[in-house]
Order: sequence, then structure tokens, then C-alpha cells
Amino acid sequence: MVNWLVCNSRPLSIVENDHFRQFINELDPRFKIPSVKLIKQIIYKAYNYTVPLLKEILKNNAVKVSFTMDLWTAYDRKGYIGVTCSYIDIDFNLNEVTLSIQYITYPHTAANICKAVNVIIEY
Repeated sequence: MVNWLVCNSRPLSIVENDHFRQFINELDPRFKIPSVKLIKQIIYKAYNYTVPLLKEILKNNAVKVSFTMDLWTAYDRKGYIGVTCSYIDIDFNLNEVTLSIQYITYPHTAANICKAVNVIIEY
């Protein structure tokens, strides 16, 4: 379920929706729907496992690296920046990974963008 939530960009609160719960119950009444708190714990655990692994993969396998950034405003009028890392590995395969999607303070000046990107890349 957590993979489905994350990979399909679903809000975690969907597990609290009565219609969603009814749907899952009809599929398999034995399935215990996890709480939002448990889902967050699973995501954090996976993140904390994956970040050092990704750093090691990039350090040992990346031959050429490129960063792509996108800045947009969400429905709530808050700005977000996304940073993607594309790299060619030692076998000349193209790989891509999203490094971060995070809130960026207004105004979206070069200084604020630079600060946000540096935090993402340094982490």
C-alpha cells in the first residue's frame, strides 16, 4: 500500500477515507489498513535507508552527472522546487533519481533558489 501511495503521488490521508476503507475491505476484509502515522514511519525508514545507498551508488558508479531543477507554484500558492539527478553509470546506462521536492520561500529570488538547491545537494 505504501508503494502505491508514494509511486502514484496519493495523499497519505486517503487511508482515513471511509469510501477507500470500504473499497479495500471489499477486496480483502482481512487486510489491516495502516494508519497515516505508520505509513510516515515506513517512508522515513525507507528514505533513511536509501539516501546513503544512493550516495554510495553515485560515488562508485556515476561517470557524468547532470542536475535538472523545476520551480512551480502549487494550488495553495506556495512555491516548490524539484531537483532531479541524471547520471551515466560505468556501463553507460542513463539513470535518473529525484533528489528532492521541497518548499521554497517567497520571493523566488536567485538567492533563495541557490540556498534551497545547496541544502538539497549538500545533504
